Amino acid sequence: LTGPVDVFDGPYGYFNLFEMDGDATPHLDALGKAWRTAEISFKPFPSGRASHGAIDALSRLMQTHKFNAQDVTDVVISVPPFVHRLGGRPVKDRMDGPYARLCLPFLAASLLIDGRISVGSYTLENMNDPSRLALAAKIKVEVDGNQDVNALGPQSVSVTLADGRIVEDTVTCLLGHPDNPMTDAQHRAKFMDSAASAAQPLAPNMAEMLYARILKLQDESDVSALSNLAAGFDIEKVPI
Repeated sequence: LTGPVDVFDGPYGYFNLFEMDGDATPHLDALGKAWRTAEISFKPFPSGRASHGAIDALSRLMQTHKFNAQDVTDVVISVPPFVHRLGGRPVKDRMDGPYARLCLPFLAASLLIDGRISVGSYTLENMNDPSRLALAAKIKVEVDGNQDVNALGPQSVSVTLADGRIVEDTVTCLLGHPDNPMTDAQHRAKFMDSAASAAQPLAPNMAEMLYARILKLQDESDVSALSNLAAGFDIEKVPI
């Protein structure tokens, strides 16, 4: 891949305009050795990244202790200051999707009611559902005192159940980070949910075929086949 000449050290390059004392040497020395694409994080949930620790922690508690919205009397979410500033927003009337996707009380309530966070969580019906908003209003989001102003974790969730039990979980590294990678099953589930939620949803068999071929992208001689599948063209007309 080619790019502008002298983009880093030219007279109008990055180091002369933005980082005068920067040193590119360590990065140049790593060329061909360090692969930054392997350091990319994946988003397991269709919500703001800052909310993912709490969603993961609450999901794990629900799976382990087998409870849902009817079994819960109290939920407290503890997060770093940065996450609280983004996700500690209260539920309100006439929320829109962008607001709801970073509203931890709404997300936690939706998870408790529906068992998952999906693209379908942000319908007008859900964002204006009185019972959902009432549950969300009871969910407390507090600052945990983390001194790192940019930290996304750890994030903790404490749930008090109707039978008196208090269950807690903490996520230190967000799911999808290279140090806490998603499983193959989680990647597939996200892909299938996304394909089904498109403006023109892919048929399940078409989505399955597309997913299988993406996993073997290095073997594709002509990516137009993937484009055809992604567009939902008839399988019989797609080169295999």
